[in-house]
Amino acid sequence: MRSACFPDAARRVAACALLAVGALILQGCGEDPAPADPYAELDARYPAGRPGLVDAQTRAKDAAYVSEIRRLGQARIAADQAAQKAEEAVARFRADYAKSVSKRLGKEAPKDYLEAALSHHAHFQALLKAAEEARAAAAQAQETVAQAIRDKQNAERRAYDELRAEADRRAVAAGLKVRAALPEKPEPPAAPEEPAQAAAQPALPEGAIPFKQPEAKAAPANAQELSEATGIPVAPNGR
Repeated sequence: MRSACFPDAARRVAACALLAVGALILQGCGEDPAPADPYAELDARYPAGRPGLVDAQTRAKDAAYVSEIRRLGQARIAADQAAQKAEEAVARFRADYAKSVSKRLGKEAPKDYLEAALSHHAHFQALLKAAEEARAAAAQAQETVAQAIRDKQNAERRAYDELRAEADRRAVAAGLKVRAALPEKPEPPAAPEEPAQAAAQPALPEGAIPFKQPEAKAAPANAQELSEATGIPVAPNGR
């Protein structure tokens, strides 16, 4: 009786084995899920591609940025005024010293004599150094304003570039091709600049060191750009 059960048991074991193998085969025939698109977030945030520069009208809507530009502009004006005062102090001391020497000599002091004497005059050299430092500070203040404007203009581009670089890294890690960079969109042409009339400069006292004016820039296109360039708030009506 016991030996008669063996054939049925063997058949049941074989059937179970066949079912298990079939299930494994069916599982192996399924397609692998497609890898996630590493550029999905980039395309969602920037559907038009790499953005252009942030224009003045858009920058004017950022209250924190406008406040910072105004602060930097006021600092630049103060630095310019300090540099001008330092230059005037140098010229004034030189003129007074020349009068003093001429009075002692009973005639106009020769220029080479004055230069030699002033080159060893401690107070005059201190004034020269102060003027040089003031000029450098004024130039730095102007560059700080310009850099703040450039940073804001390129803010969206920097954000895009950072997100694009991260998407490229994810593509490489997933074994996918890195997306080719799209051609840059040309910026709209700037308005033609009109030649500026050279302003007449007053004659400096003899021996004065002329103050180097900043390089002329193109005229601001609107009230906001004028405010950024000068640091002076512009009234809502533009006056």
